[in-house]
This record gives sequence, structure tokens and C-alpha cells, in this order.
Amino acid sequence: MKRVIALIIALIITLSFAACGRIIDGSRDDDIPKTDKTDKNSRTEPSGDDTPVLEIDKAFVGLWHSMNVVGSGFAERYAFYEDGTFIYGANQMDDDPLIYASGTWGVSDGKLKLFIMEKLFRSNDEGDVDIKKIKPPEVASYSIKETGPDPETGRDTIAIGGVTYYNYDNQTDMFESYYELTN
Repeated sequence: MKRVIALIIALIITLSFAACGRIIDGSRDDDIPKTDKTDKNSRTEPSGDDTPVLEIDKAFVGLWHSMNVVGSGFAERYAFYEDGTFIYGANQMDDDPLIYASGTWGVSDGKLKLFIMEKLFRSNDEGDVDIKKIKPPEVASYSIKETGPDPETGRDTIAIGGVTYYNYDNQTDMFESYYELTN
């Protein structure tokens, strides 16, 4: 039953990425969002007149997992970093070829904006991985809000696109395989 629920959640997130994403015009490197690391409240500033300045909301910085427990593998998860970068990890229990996505993030008008600049895919059953650079970056937008601590676990929670994510800052190995694959 848990696998069916996890599969449904993965399908919803995948469809959300497909439905909400749009491509930014242009293909120069200066179209990729940049981070101003000197500002105390970091800001991600994509170029283009119609793209708003995105604040890095420190309430969302951290490691977030879509289930309040970790079973035989990680479910969907995000790492939002203070420097404006993020990593998305797909559900490890699914057969979806997408493993990870990464890029920059920010919040504007209560929406999480993801500028996806790289995706990692399973290329075969032997564990080989293809890394695809995305130029120009794909843009995905989701509602995001703080939802308070979970009464069962005491973990802080946020909602991304209506899905609850639990704070897992203490689970530092959530993206270990991402770093192994990209280094």
C-alpha cells in the first residue's frame, strides 16, 4: 500500500513538473539565475525584464523529505541551500528514470521558483547514469508555505504544491549519491 501511495505522489509531482514548467527564452549563460552571496538575505536574480527578483526565504532552507519516516529508501526530497541552489531527489523506490534535478531556487509572491539546470537519469539497469545540462534552464513554479511542526514527529513541515515535506536536516546522507554521481 505504501508503494502505491508513493507511486501516486511521484506521479503527481512528475505531472506538476510537466504542467508547471516553462522554458526561459535565450541560451546564453547570463540567462541562468545568479546568486548574490554578499547580501545578508541572499537573492537569486534571473535576468529578463519579466522575471521577478527571488528572495531566499530562510524558513525553507534545509533538507526536506516527503514522508515522515525513511523506509527502504528515500521518497521525493529537496535540499534548499542558502546560496540559492537546490537539489531535487526522485523517489528511490520508483522505476522512474529521473534520479535528480538541480539548479537555483527562490520564492516570489508565495511561489517556489525552480530554475532546473541539470538532470540525472538512469540510463540502464546496470546503474549507469546520464547527466543532462539544461540550457536554457527549465522553470517550475509551485505554491509553498510553512505548515508548522508535525504532531507525531515534532519535525518542521512545509507544503510544496500541496504535498507535505518534513524537515530532515539531521539526515545528512539524503543526497550522498548525488554528490558521488556528479563528482
